[in-house]
Amino acid sequence: MNTKNHFSRIKTNLEILRRIGVKVPDGDFLCPECFSPFNEYEISKLTEEDVPQASLGGSRITLTCRKCNSNCGALIDVHLQEALKAREQQEFLPNTDRKVSVMVDGQRLNAKLEVGENKDLKLVVDTKRNNPKVWDDFRENKLVPNAIVDLQDTPLKHQQERVEAAIIKNAYLLLFAQTGFTLLSHSYYDCFRNVILNPDNNQLPVRLWTMQNVSCPDGVFMSENEGLKGFFVSFTLSLKKNYKFLVFIPLPKCNYDEIKNSLTNIVPGKKIKLISFDIHKDYLTDEIVIKELRKWCGLDD
Repeated sequence: MNTKNHFSRIKTNLEILRRIGVKVPDGDFLCPECFSPFNEYEISKLTEEDVPQASLGGSRITLTCRKCNSNCGALIDVHLQEALKAREQQEFLPNTDRKVSVMVDGQRLNAKLEVGENKDLKLVVDTKRNNPKVWDDFRENKLVPNAIVDLQDTPLKHQQERVEAAIIKNAYLLLFAQTGFTLLSHSYYDCFRNVILNPDNNQLPVRLWTMQNVSCPDGVFMSENEGLKGFFVSFTLSLKKNYKFLVFIPLPKCNYDEIKNSLTNIVPGKKIKLISFDIHKDYLTDEIVIKELRKWCGLDD
């Protein structure tokens, strides 16, 4: 991505919002997650953000401050990746491997289980990861032809609330890259930012994402469906397999009880009408378009 160009476009977005009377914090650029301000001489303090994370197939589309980038990577992004890895481990996909423990008579041997092209299994023992005496005992007495052993996956550490925070972050930043602070400057979205920065204190009253029956292309879409007025953000995460996510980001005046009821009543096969952004419009730096979007969002005050 072109860092200076993106910085300049967000700066223009903020200037337009201030000019039309929208209250936004001071600064040429604000970190979209923590709202820390930066001027044009502090671009080096910002980092290019992969959305989704690079390890899951994402690319750099926006800027965040170094602190948020680093903290989110350790706090939530890794949990999303580990959750998908754990999902794939259960399927024994070809050409994959995982750490396992071999248990016999209460003794543990550390090893790696490799899944071949035809799903044949191969146990690989790294002697450096094991007590030599334990390895000798296993080799001579336990790992013998027709022996029955207990294989246990080494648990992949991931917490569901942090997995969900990473999913919300991806959708939030994808919407930000498209619209800047035009609507996300509203305090209504503080709860979204709080989920990203404080994943163990999730204040969102309803789950806003799904992986089921997602058939729309990746992108940001507007929704005028009853009870679901806002934005649907679709993105794909990739490991050995692809995983499609759809996240709903409501408009500020939406009622969460109505949202919950509407999301609950979506049944397989029921279609939701989505409106694509006009590719000929600049939602970041065109004042007329910004006003139109704020009016559509109910923010034309």
